[in-house]
Amino acid sequence: MAFYVGIFVGLAIVVVAIVGALKLWTWAFYAILALLGLEALWLMLGVLWTIAISLLSSAVIGQPAGPPAWMVLAYLGFGIPSAALFVWMVIARAGRARRR
Repeated sequence: MAFYVGIFVGLAIVVVAIVGALKLWTWAFYAILALLGLEALWLMLGVLWTIAISLLSSAVIGQPAGPPAWMVLAYLGFGIPSAALFVWMVIARAGRARRR
């Protein structure tokens, strides 16, 4: 049941973000920017955590352990474009503020 609630909440956020972007709502820009910023932070912390777990397990038990490779690739496949979009939106906002 919680899985379906999570899907519904995620879809609701996506629909509101799309409508807000199409209607050029300022608050939607900042909400999307904040979510992308959190995703970029989560990406950085997740990569550091994966490296730390791999190194620690390698030192303790002699072989690296951690999440499966496909999971790391999927994580990076979503995280890197999100971080790039976050940087792009920050640069766009700074450029717009400079023009005013």
